[in-house]
Amino acid sequence: MKFINNNLRFPVFTLLLNVTTLVVSLYFILTSTPGNKHLLLRKLGAPDAFYVYSGEWWGIITNTFTHSHTILLLFNLVGLWILGAFLERRAGWISLLLLGTFASLITSIVQLNLIDDPGLGMSAVNFFLLGFIILKSRHDERFSFALWPLAVVTGIAGIVLIIISNQYYASNIGLQAIFSGLISGAVFGIIKPNRIRIALGILLSITAFTTLIYAPWSATWNFTKAVKYHQENRLKEAERYYGKTLQIDPTMDDARYNLILIQIDRLSDEAYELHRNKHFQEARKVYLQILELDPQNHWAKQQIKALP
Repeated sequence: MKFINNNLRFPVFTLLLNVTTLVVSLYFILTSTPGNKHLLLRKLGAPDAFYVYSGEWWGIITNTFTHSHTILLLFNLVGLWILGAFLERRAGWISLLLLGTFASLITSIVQLNLIDDPGLGMSAVNFFLLGFIILKSRHDERFSFALWPLAVVTGIAGIVLIIISNQYYASNIGLQAIFSGLISGAVFGIIKPNRIRIALGILLSITAFTTLIYAPWSATWNFTKAVKYHQENRLKEAERYYGKTLQIDPTMDDARYNLILIQIDRLSDEAYELHRNKHFQEARKVYLQILELDPQNHWAKQQIKALP
């Protein structure tokens, strides 16, 4: 058996994916600074969880093309070229497009739901393709190759290296996305009839997509809802969602600060009415409550001075 069949078409689409990933990632690596990092990621199609939940849903797919580390970029380009070319030359570029898009969507949403971060990079997609090709090769002659045990060992070694890199070099590669990619790719590789694979892909995609619209377990989703209601001046709803945000993640300082702003606004209205109606003692108490929440509140300080 030949290790590689060289009589197949040139993988033009895989080359296009590699070039796109290289250009986008190098642009980010070379131009990003601590001050513009998040804005630049958003412009490049890799918004953070807040903007994904706010409606920039395409980010769960386009974030695949952006990498923040040069070494990881090189590994993923090599992996994409090997795995993507292998798949494209046997099943066509449309199959690679559909499987790659599905892998990007599923792995990003899994990571988003588990750690409130859709992630970056091609790693999870490559693990999806690896799992798919290895399992597919067991029952489809087109995908058969003699070195499949080496591919299994390479996948295991890759996961071990990612764990070590996360532990000792703070690379922050999402293992949630990696494992979801490998498992879902293997499942799709096992399934034989294309119609069942397509139906399962559609079902999983719809199910996953609904979590972008409704994810009450997510602190960021609740915070996004709170900000929306806050901007619409629907303060009771905003206050409720800020509270839920802090129940899930007490470290979200933005939610705590915005919740304080709502409380100060409410107390300010109350103090103004009491002051205007000459209930000075009650007004003073409310001004002091405002200063407990915001010791630097200039308006409350000035109003206390104006009391008789």
